[in-house]
Amino acid sequence: MSDSEQGPQLSGVGGLVRQWVTKQTAARAGVTVLAVSGSQGIGKTTALKEVTDLPGLRIAVLSLDDFYLTQKERLSLAKTVHPLCATRGAPGTHDVALLLHTIEALCAAGAEDEIRWPAFDKVSDDRAPLEAGRHFVGRPDAILVEGWMIGALADPQAGQSAPINPLEEHEDPDGIWRNWQEQALAQAYMPLWTRMDTFLHLLAPDFDTVLGWRCEQEETTLGLAKGTLPDERRAWVERFIQYYERITRRMLCGARVEGDVIAVDEHRRPQTNRIMPVP
Repeated sequence: MSDSEQGPQLSGVGGLVRQWVTKQTAARAGVTVLAVSGSQGIGKTTALKEVTDLPGLRIAVLSLDDFYLTQKERLSLAKTVHPLCATRGAPGTHDVALLLHTIEALCAAGAEDEIRWPAFDKVSDDRAPLEAGRHFVGRPDAILVEGWMIGALADPQAGQSAPINPLEEHEDPDGIWRNWQEQALAQAYMPLWTRMDTFLHLLAPDFDTVLGWRCEQEETTLGLAKGTLPDERRAWVERFIQYYERITRRMLCGARVEGDVIAVDEHRRPQTNRIMPVP
């Protein structure tokens, strides 16, 4: 392919992700399992649209969000472990076994096999019926698994360390919820990370930027103009992202499975025009 043909594909984060997927898939035989992480609001969904129409490649995209535990399962954890377990998103609130099963089913699929997996309805805060979920026919060339905490490494001391935000200070003062998350990362999620062939991490400049991005997402969801999010809704967003703050900050500081990196600025633009490889 000529440079002129490559040019449009290499613009922005989406173009760099497209380049990365093409390179990683070509380097391996069989079905390649790719992992992409990135904090809330960084633009993973938009960037990954660039890989769905790669010439000659069939890519199955799995979102970690679609594998949340059901509302009933999370409410049960809220009663038996800690009330904060009811809120989706943190480590321990995903059906990792089902995600791994879906990966293996896709890898073993025949040409006519249809593999189905869930979709999560964030309005009802519950898993949608399987017939309303996702599907893929045949065996893909690559499986791309994306999510905010893909590749996060556990910190066994998190429950004993000082709270880093009001949520931890007032609602988890004894560190029970934090310890539960770290145990989940170390045990349930590690087989998933190990199953991946390679990782790509989209890195925000800092956590404060993540808050701004998440507020923009909320404005879009509510059909509001940029910068017009009501104070009470912004307060809700500020509390919500505290569930993710500790692990997001940790991943930005390097506590993640080794992988290639695309660092972006506050406008979600790549800070360089190339992917930074694994050291």
